[in-house]
Amino acid sequence: MGRSTRASTQVARHFARMIETLASSEMTAQLAHHFGDDIRDAPIILKARHCDDLRAGGIHTDARGKLVTVLIYLRQLERSSRLSARAAV
Repeated sequence: MGRSTRASTQVARHFARMIETLASSEMTAQLAHHFGDDIRDAPIILKARHCDDLRAGGIHTDARGKLVTVLIYLRQLERSSRLSARAAV
């Protein structure tokens, strides 16, 4: 396994915070309100994967028990975009 850099450690920390938010009771309440369903007792399954295929992630039904699917696409910003975004904060 490669050495951890400060940047990769920071990304991992932000990613972990995002996962915590997605699995939170607050997020479940927001989704339940938006979709008009009581999903508080439904299991939460989080999957993270790398995918370069633009066709991936389309709307589909893969399980009868799945109530809600949330897709989040993360893309790498170019260095100049990251620097200008950081300067704006």
